Amino acid sequence: MLTLCYGAFLLALPLGNAAHPTTPDSTAAPHRHLLTLHTLRISSPFVPALGYEAPVRPRWSVRTSLGGYHNSYRYSYNTVDETGTLHGPISRRYRSTTLVVDASLNYYLQGSKPALVGWFVGAGLRTGLQRTRITDDGILAFSPTLRVLSVRPLLRAGRHWALGQRCLVDTHVGLLVSSYRTQRVSLVRVIGVGLGYRL
Repeated sequence: MLTLCYGAFLLALPLGNAAHPTTPDSTAAPHRHLLTLHTLRISSPFVPALGYEAPVRPRWSVRTSLGGYHNSYRYSYNTVDETGTLHGPISRRYRSTTLVVDASLNYYLQGSKPALVGWFVGAGLRTGLQRTRITDDGILAFSPTLRVLSVRPLLRAGRHWALGQRCLVDTHVGLLVSSYRTQRVSLVRVIGVGLGYRL
């Protein structure tokens, strides 16, 4: 519930937009590229990312993002061998690195806005590549490396808030559709916020 409330707050954030509306400049060349520094997720795990967006048709754009995060921690445990002898404590280190890539097709709802500014909805895919390594420091030392690739559908809605002619604030909420071997399907809420610069 807290995540949904925070997402609604981000999308409703006025940022002075009503007091200083941005109108298209007919004499200026249209901005065809948007570079962003944003998040793909602000709750745990926090996922920072770089993004690129470009119009493909009036009101339509393609958006891509590349981000990632790393987890590392250590804990201890005891083990018993075939003879019943207790060994330990054995120190185990867990390290996991995840690379996240997403791509979506966005539709802007306000045609009167400058390119890449205003409310939008989008759909696409988010791909994650996770590499996990577990290292045991002890008699039964082993170092397995696990790699997991996931591809999940993504629905997104948000707004780009103009801050002058080139800068903007990016806010969006989204839903990721996840499925498991048990055939259970779940929806994962994501919230993103960031800064952008139109070229």
